[in-house]
Amino acid sequence: MPPNARLDVATVTQHVLSSTGERVPMKRPIRSTVRGRLAAVLALVIAATDAAAIPPSPGLPTINYWRDACEVGTHFDDPTEMQRVIDATVFVVEPRALGLNPDGSYYVRTRPFVDFDGMILSPDSHFYGEQAIVFGGLPGRSGFLVSPDSVVTTPHVAGFDPTGYYVLFGYQNAALPDGSCVPVDPTHFPASQVRVIDGYDNASFALGDYLVAHLSEPVLDRPFLRVRRDGHAEIGDAITLVGHPARLSKKIDTAGRVVGLTGGGPTPYLDGDVPLAYPVHSIQFSSGSPLYNLSRQYVELAVRSGSCGEFRPDEGSLPQTHTLISACGPPSPLNSTIKAFAPKIERILLETSPLSIRNTGTAATGFAQPVTTYTLVAPPARGIYAADAIDYRIEMAAPVPGEPDLSLLSSVPLEGSLDAGTSLSFDVAAVMPPGQACGVFAREFVVHDLTHGLSDRVHQTLEVAQTVFEADTAALEMVGIEQPYVATRTFRIRNLRPAEALVRVGADQSWLTIDGVAGGPGATPETVLTIGALQSATVTIGLAVSANDLALHTMHQASVAVSGADPACTLTSDISVPVRFTPGELTFRQAIDATVPPATAPPSPLTATIEVDENFCVDEIKASYVFDHPVDSFKTDVWLTESTWDLQRPGSAAWMPLWDHDAAPACVPPIGVDESAWCYLYRGVKDACQFEGAGNADRPCDTVAAGDPPRPPLPVCAPGTGCEPFSDHVGKPARGTWTMRLSDRVVGGVSAQPRIRGWSLTFRGSAACTN
Repeated sequence: MPPNARLDVATVTQHVLSSTGERVPMKRPIRSTVRGRLAAVLALVIAATDAAAIPPSPGLPTINYWRDACEVGTHFDDPTEMQRVIDATVFVVEPRALGLNPDGSYYVRTRPFVDFDGMILSPDSHFYGEQAIVFGGLPGRSGFLVSPDSVVTTPHVAGFDPTGYYVLFGYQNAALPDGSCVPVDPTHFPASQVRVIDGYDNASFALGDYLVAHLSEPVLDRPFLRVRRDGHAEIGDAITLVGHPARLSKKIDTAGRVVGLTGGGPTPYLDGDVPLAYPVHSIQFSSGSPLYNLSRQYVELAVRSGSCGEFRPDEGSLPQTHTLISACGPPSPLNSTIKAFAPKIERILLETSPLSIRNTGTAATGFAQPVTTYTLVAPPARGIYAADAIDYRIEMAAPVPGEPDLSLLSSVPLEGSLDAGTSLSFDVAAVMPPGQACGVFAREFVVHDLTHGLSDRVHQTLEVAQTVFEADTAALEMVGIEQPYVATRTFRIRNLRPAEALVRVGADQSWLTIDGVAGGPGATPETVLTIGALQSATVTIGLAVSANDLALHTMHQASVAVSGADPACTLTSDISVPVRFTPGELTFRQAIDATVPPATAPPSPLTATIEVDENFCVDEIKASYVFDHPVDSFKTDVWLTESTWDLQRPGSAAWMPLWDHDAAPACVPPIGVDESAWCYLYRGVKDACQFEGAGNADRPCDTVAAGDPPRPPLPVCAPGTGCEPFSDHVGKPARGTWTMRLSDRVVGGVSAQPRIRGWSLTFRGSAACTN
């Protein structure tokens, strides 16, 4: 502790279990006040407790760079930064997992890692047989120190209250000089490495899955980690994930890299604020682990979801066993960025902004942002750990001949000191060489926080004459019932850069046209579009004459390829837009987004209409509606038995019963007509109900719910019922207004009413109809 600091410690009595199981009082410190300023927090080497009493281990199993923390020295040429993360990472554990020894140390309740979450583990499992902290039913998790008395983790739910939980520092295996590891001794864990949480702030979950917990006593012998407040990671940055998976001793990832970016904005893959890391490993209880950028010295996020770790069932094993392995799928976000939550964390360190910008331009026009103003801020000395002054140093990189570069414009001292609460601003110019060819150039300068031993690598991406665009990627449905087919669809391509862009567009099937030009194999020939700076272009997709030769009532698929005209000067990956065409078939969709009214007497149905503006004869109809399940979704099938769904064709006053809540209308099929030919098929696949009419005579009626008897068919309507059979639509004109109504028929039935998202009609038809 610095000589000018003093601890005022109050105590509170708490009962814990002794090693014999007896409840004994323990005096634990509550929040302390440190007078003075914490000038620096240095990483300390944590010695093993009673190491001589534990037999040395020859080493721990490793897979795909997922290693024990004690192995850090053998896998990093310079382990300093990695050791900082290891020392700052903690495990937040429920009180029942610890007990108090007579000598004042703690014992940690553990059991061998031979099973997990109901799974029996194979001896081939990673970390098999190590000691894992016993799970007492409460949600322990990993976390990390962000100030001497604050820890960040992920709560997962807004109501999680960690008050009274213990925080374990240094719960990790120790390294021996020969590179082997000594397992942590859970029977005598030092009290100096245990803290209690006595308060927290999770911002009511409004700022993401984050929580900052306040400790009863500061930790002054360990480093704390910076959280990202500005900028973003860069692709290629070294990254690690450190935590306590499955409640084991501390584990690390030694080969992680930032392989992509995601998040908000028009080009998140270029400048998103959430890094995609690979390979990193997380499983249950890794939640809260820091995803730490070793290249930038920032926590990018706290882990909330799983990554490469997987418990895979062992084929043919009896009883069933599982093996913990490394199985990495495509990288995905492990949480939202911590930047939104960062204001909840005490500001102690020097802050530089902006940390990351993308500067675009051309050789002819120069850069869009030729000068950037940077600011260094020493936080106000409001907290008890902020320094009275922060020493800094600015290091500009040497220019690269013949390439764009950064130049310091302001006359500011490159090295100096900032008093708490003050700032320093300076200007940096982006310089474009004459005749510069297209390319992307990464340029950085460094700002050192000399007081705390941290550095900011300030990054500018200098982008010269690059094409960056986006396009609508939703599947395009071409329609046509009567030949020659003349349907068209459009989609937009947007130029996202302040310079003219050349974009190529081509279709891979000859029956498809791009702005009138038929496609072909390999998406050639192509149409080259010139799109103005920050402008859009609309592309028209049509059907070529050869589409008339396509088989009827069969879905034909194609794709439209969109790419930059010069691949060497294009940052956007090629985009493929799917196109589908079913000749002789036409689908109309209508959004509804309304809840079905509860049953009343007389009924108050939900109604909606679809306008068909084409003139053709109906050969077959398929009607469907899509609904959102209510909260108690298991009742959805029950609700369907209480509802009716009817359809009305243009020019008719009668309604066709598509679904009857209890039984089909009492009607008799015409003599000589097979009932199954008039059956309406109900397909209850999660959230879509479909009833198929003519043309499905060979398909039996389905059921409302498992175990229900098949519904009677709905052939022709009985006299006086006011209904019209579905089959009467065949041969009738489709043009006009089609109306559907959906009614709840049981008063006081299932209480949760489904919300109808929309409905659709799919027709198969022929030429113009005169009936």
